[in-house]
Amino acid sequence: MSIFDFSRKKKTEASVEEKVCIPEHQRIREEAERKAALDPRILAKQEFQRKKELKETLRDMPIKEAIKDPAFRQRGMFEVSGVYCVGKTLMVSGFVESGVIKNRMKTFKGGNEMRVEEIRIGSEKVANLKAGEEGTLFVKTKNVPNIKYSEILLFEAK
Repeated sequence: MSIFDFSRKKKTEASVEEKVCIPEHQRIREEAERKAALDPRILAKQEFQRKKELKETLRDMPIKEAIKDPAFRQRGMFEVSGVYCVGKTLMVSGFVESGVIKNRMKTFKGGNEMRVEEIRIGSEKVANLKAGEEGTLFVKTKNVPNIKYSEILLFEAK
């Protein structure tokens, strides 16, 4: 094999790569991701845009009216990500959208009163969950209500 043959193979391999069809929308997205990885200003702009879209989404939610209530500081909005039945206790895991959730707070679901007995973050027992925190609530109830994924429960101090 001569040097001439070796160089010819490299050219054919390069031409095969050029023949791969990448859709225009994918090429634009890949270029934008490469630029963002190199430029922290673009990354910050993307993060700002994401937060702006999130605020607009929350602004459109009907539950936003409940937040304007002056007594809302004594409430906590909890988005459910999982529900498990543990004996007489219901284990509800999720994310606190707003407010604070403490022990003994109550909510109503399907005519059933549910009261928070214990709060945990991971395996650690805590006194409360604040807005933005993710954790698990152990709730006492007489009848197990049908709680679905991404449902929002509004807990109130009574």
